[in-house]
Amino acid sequence: MPLLGDGEVFDHYAWKISAGAIHSEVVRLHLLPVYPAFLSAIYKMAGHAPSAVIWTQILLGSLTCAICCKLGCLLWNQKTGLIAGTIAALHGLFIFFDTLFLRPSLINFLEALLFYLLLLFIRSPKLLTCAIAGACLGTLVLLRSSFWFTVPGVILWILISLPRLYPLPLQGERQGEGVPNRRTSVITLAVFCLSLILTYQGWLFWFDRAIPKQDFLLTETGLQFYLGNNPTASGTYVPQREFPPTIYGQSVIAQKYVEKKTKRPVSLKEFDQYWFKRGKNFVLQNPGRWLVLELKKLFLIFNAYEIPGSLDYDVLRRRSAVVSLPLFSFGLIAPLGFVGIFLTRGRWDAGATLLVTFSGLYALTLLISYVQMDLRLPLQLPLILFASFALVRIQELFSSGKKWELIHAAVLFLFFWSVVNSPTHLPRAQFQKNAEALLIRKTKSTSTSQSRTMFDKKN
Repeated sequence: MPLLGDGEVFDHYAWKISAGAIHSEVVRLHLLPVYPAFLSAIYKMAGHAPSAVIWTQILLGSLTCAICCKLGCLLWNQKTGLIAGTIAALHGLFIFFDTLFLRPSLINFLEALLFYLLLLFIRSPKLLTCAIAGACLGTLVLLRSSFWFTVPGVILWILISLPRLYPLPLQGERQGEGVPNRRTSVITLAVFCLSLILTYQGWLFWFDRAIPKQDFLLTETGLQFYLGNNPTASGTYVPQREFPPTIYGQSVIAQKYVEKKTKRPVSLKEFDQYWFKRGKNFVLQNPGRWLVLELKKLFLIFNAYEIPGSLDYDVLRRRSAVVSLPLFSFGLIAPLGFVGIFLTRGRWDAGATLLVTFSGLYALTLLISYVQMDLRLPLQLPLILFASFALVRIQELFSSGKKWELIHAAVLFLFFWSVVNSPTHLPRAQFQKNAEALLIRKTKSTSTSQSRTMFDKKN
C-alpha cells in the first residue's frame, strides 16, 4: 500500500533528517518534532525501510494491549485486565493505525503508559515513576497539541488524589495514613512538572538542530479554531476556499491569504491571531448557530462513525484481510464504556477520576476544533477500560441474581447503543468516493515511481 495522507510528508522529512540533508532547507509546513524523530531514529538504524517502521508500530501496538491489561488489573481486577487487553488487541482502528505512517500508534502507546505510570505511582510511590509519567505527557503534547488541554487536569488530579491515598514516606511520615499531605503534593507535582518541561524543551532543542530553518508555528491554535468555527463548519473537517486541505501547503497559502487581505507582510503570530479572530467573530455574531454546531460536534464525538480526514477507514478496511474481520469498534465499545462509568459510581476512586478527567478535557479540544477519527482516538482507551469493567460487573450481577441492577444496566446499554449508532447524516458516500479516487491516484503514482526506479537500476 502506498504512503497515504500525512504519511508521505512524515516519511519525506524523517528520511532527510536521518540523512542530515535538511540543514539548509527552509521548512514552512506545520510539523511537530516527536513523530519525525521516531521515524528518523528507525531510518538511521534500518535505512530507508518503511517496513521497519510498520513492524515497530505493530510492536508498540502489542505493548499497548499488554499495558491495557495491566491497567485493568490496577483499576479493578485481573478479569477486567484480561478483557481490556483482549478488546485493545481486537480493536479494528488500533490495528488499522499500527500499519500506517501516522501518529496514532505512538500516541496510543504513550497514553496507555501515562495512565499506567500514574496509577502505579499511587500504589507504589516512587518519584522516578512520577518523572517518567511527566516525560510521557511532555512527549504527547508534541505529538498532538490537543494534549496541552489535559495537563491542568493531570496536575489537579495529582494535587487532589495522591496525598489522600498514599502519602510518601517522607521525614518519618507513615505511608497509608489517608490524610492530606501538602509536602508530598508539592514534591510530587514539582517532579512531574519539571520532567514534563525538560522533556518538552529537550524535544524542541533536538528539533531546532534537526531542522535549523523553521518557518512555522508549533501550535496553529488560531487556524484550527477557525476550521472548526466558521460559516461553512459542519463539525468535521471542511476544506476552505482560502487554502487547500494539504499539509504541504495549507498553512503557507493561508498565510499568503492573510497578507493579501491585510496588504502587508504578517508574522507567524499575526497569521494565527487573524484566523482566531475570524473564528471568534463567527461565534460572537452567530451564538445560536454556534451552539447548534457544538451540539452536533458533541454528537459526532460519541457516534460510531469513524469520520475520515485524508483517509477513510471504511474504504481502506475493505482492502485488508485482517481489519475487514468483525472486530471491536467504537459502536460497541462506547455504549459499554458509558455503562461501565455508571456501574463504577459506587467504586469511584482516583483511577476512574483520572480516566474521566483526562477524557473530558481532551473531548473539549474536539468541541473547540472539529471531529475526526484520528483526533478522537485518545478517547477510546479510557472507554475500553470502562467497557471491560462493565462486562465483568454485568456477569457478577447475573451470577448474584441482582435483577434490578442488571435491568438498569441493560436499559442503559440499549439507550447508549441507540444514540452512539444513530445516523450522522454526513455525506459518507462522497467521503468514500473521494477516498477511493485518492487511493487510485496514489497507487498509480507509486507504481510509476517504482517502475522508473527499476528502469534506472537496469540502465
